Amino acid sequence: MIGTEKKFRMHVALLLWLLSGVLLDLATAFAVTSGNNRSPSLSTTTSSLSTHLHAGKSTANISSNNNKAAIIFLHGLGDSPDGWSKLGEWLPHYAPNLGNLDITYVFPPAHNIAITVNGGEKMPGWMDVFDWPIGIDAKDDPKGLAMSVKRVEEIVNELKEEEGIDPSRVILGGFSQGGAVALTAAYNRRRKGAIPFAGCVVMSGWLPLKEYLEVSEEVAKATPLFWAHGQLDDKILYEQQVYGVDKLDSLGVDVTAHSYPVGHESTSNWEEIEDMAHFIESILCQTTDDGVEDDDYLDSLVISPEDAEKNTLLYYLCSLPIDGNDSAGVGASSATYSNTLPLLYSSLIANSRRSIIPSTVAAMSMSSTTDQQCSGKSALIFLHGLGDTPAGWSSLEFQLPSIEPSLGQDLHYVFPPAPTIGITINGGMEMPGWFDLFDWPIGITAKDDTVGKNKAAQQIEDVVDKLEKEMGISPNRIVVGGFSQGGAVALLTAYHRRQQGKVPFAGCVCLSGWLTMKDELQITDEVAKATPLFWGHGSMDDKVLFEQQPHGVKILREMGVDVTDAAYPMGHSSHPKEVQAMAEFLVRVLG
Repeated sequence: MIGTEKKFRMHVALLLWLLSGVLLDLATAFAVTSGNNRSPSLSTTTSSLSTHLHAGKSTANISSNNNKAAIIFLHGLGDSPDGWSKLGEWLPHYAPNLGNLDITYVFPPAHNIAITVNGGEKMPGWMDVFDWPIGIDAKDDPKGLAMSVKRVEEIVNELKEEEGIDPSRVILGGFSQGGAVALTAAYNRRRKGAIPFAGCVVMSGWLPLKEYLEVSEEVAKATPLFWAHGQLDDKILYEQQVYGVDKLDSLGVDVTAHSYPVGHESTSNWEEIEDMAHFIESILCQTTDDGVEDDDYLDSLVISPEDAEKNTLLYYLCSLPIDGNDSAGVGASSATYSNTLPLLYSSLIANSRRSIIPSTVAAMSMSSTTDQQCSGKSALIFLHGLGDTPAGWSSLEFQLPSIEPSLGQDLHYVFPPAPTIGITINGGMEMPGWFDLFDWPIGITAKDDTVGKNKAAQQIEDVVDKLEKEMGISPNRIVVGGFSQGGAVALLTAYHRRQQGKVPFAGCVCLSGWLTMKDELQITDEVAKATPLFWGHGSMDDKVLFEQQPHGVKILREMGVDVTDAAYPMGHSSHPKEVQAMAEFLVRVLG
């Protein structure tokens, strides 16, 4: 049970978040994920628990006792709650019956911890990662995993006490690392006497602590599993799904498994989201008996000494304190965690394509045997958004050739990492960013960080010089692009800074970005004619406002730039049709 001191800290954290939310124009903390990518205490609302999405009243065919439910969804490594906060909109869209329920959506934020495979760099994570990529033989971080699971269990307890939502009406899920935690919490840690969850959802995750896996018969029967995974996943290898599904199925769990021709991503794959929605609908939108009442059910999660004799490791894990700054553990106290709740950095991260990849990775290449191909060597330099890493968009090297095969032939993919800098609107907190931000949301009157933007553009120009010197790729065979902050830097590099005497780029791609330093904009006729632009933007973007696109497009067209612009029914994210349009644009300018 949560102590008085902890509840006090949570309420203080909530108050701080609410005040900061007003100052940040009530921005939904990245609550972006997915999500999208982005969120506070346990999410983004006035409740200490989560975002309450009341999408309608109960219908006659759904018992009023079962009208309340909750979905707890954990983001992946390097992401924030916002990465998946749009689930509250997406799920009822694909499964309308979910709109008849009173569902509480909870998107907890992971602590900032050091990640071994990233050279000890700190980032939001549920546990440490020692191996790359993560296959079935990957080493576990049992202590970090257990501390994260205990946080989930406390949320479940709060839902019970504050919202009256029984665990039997709770769906627990997660993406990547979040999926691994969800599996452990739903099966390996649901001990005798604990009420089983209504279901579990895993997207591109893995089954940790396999050698210590123990699933009770009650849990196996009561908690069905939906597991989705990309067949081309090179981060959490596809073999993880095959192994995990087989293992859990052998223990009596009802598993629904789907695989898709994608890499380590989810929110750009709407088929996967739709399948998940129907799975959740099949569980929550049916008349069932009320769950067993057990006010002390959380206490039963602690394994007794008798159980410990059977499984000493799990007993040790259950005994770990959720707080504390242990060098071997998560390393973030509740106080530290609370102070970071209102930060909006995640709200500018790319969508939920969170993956685990050393930040030193800068370039990747692919080849294809297709007869159709780009005209010689070429390159795509793509810049991630604020708070993200190169991994956030590295799946483009698989997505684009799957749409246009020629983009796999002699096309080199470069994903530079942004430096770690202090961000003013986040109280000076340091995070990966191309330049500082002073206004929120980012509209057409937003203040520029001229020094920071020019430094970022210079970093990209250094990458261009390196491609030309070491690989013989001329700038006229290079497309520079980016998402959000990355898109702003791409525009700056392609147009403002490409002055007389510099070879123009083959093209520019701006996704959900904005035109900066407009008062200083000068574009030569040569650059305007030689460097066409593709600009995609979400018509519901509340972070980099949609007004930025028509404003920037108008200015650039007036200066002679050939602009292809498109708007999509989404927020600050990416859309499959947008990626397709981008692929077609790249073929046109590089073909």
